[in-house]
Amino acid sequence: MFIVLSGLVIVIAYVPFIAGTIRGTVVPNRISWMIWFVQDCLMATSAVVGRTGPVAIMPIIWAVGAGIMLVLSFKRGVSEPVTFLEKVCLVLSGLGILLWVTTGSSRLGLVASVSAACIGGIPTTIKAWREPWTETMSGWLLMLAGTILSSLAIQEWTFDSGFLPITIGIFQALVTLPLVLYAVQKSIQIKTFVQ
Repeated sequence: MFIVLSGLVIVIAYVPFIAGTIRGTVVPNRISWMIWFVQDCLMATSAVVGRTGPVAIMPIIWAVGAGIMLVLSFKRGVSEPVTFLEKVCLVLSGLGILLWVTTGSSRLGLVASVSAACIGGIPTTIKAWREPWTETMSGWLLMLAGTILSSLAIQEWTFDSGFLPITIGIFQALVTLPLVLYAVQKSIQIKTFVQ
């Protein structure tokens, strides 16, 4: 049940990302979305080939949503040239993905995969802290809620079962926190102005 709820929440989470990008209120970082798209496609392929059953729906949802955001990011995303930091994140994420794909160790593959996704998210995290108005608080809150719901589906907590939801959850919280703080600050300013 938690897997289904998590999947629904994540599908809904992509609505504010996509709608905000189309409206121009969300300015996605194309490097982050490129890395997440590749990562999610590899996870989806691995889940389908590994015949994981209903659990495979999660990476498929992520891959479709990340694919849409990647396409939108080239049209309406960050317009500056690729920065040195973004190049470093791209290379490090690429190495993580390469380790994940080529290693025979499922644990090393898991750590490399999750690390690649988080490293790829560094440009978005920095942007969220510097320019919170260019991200969607509701989208990130829903992503975090989806991750929490998927972690509630874990029946036996081990390193292998808990590493992904805990690490991704912490990453999502790091992106969400400045967006929440910005919304609270804006709300306080509006109330002060009205009074």
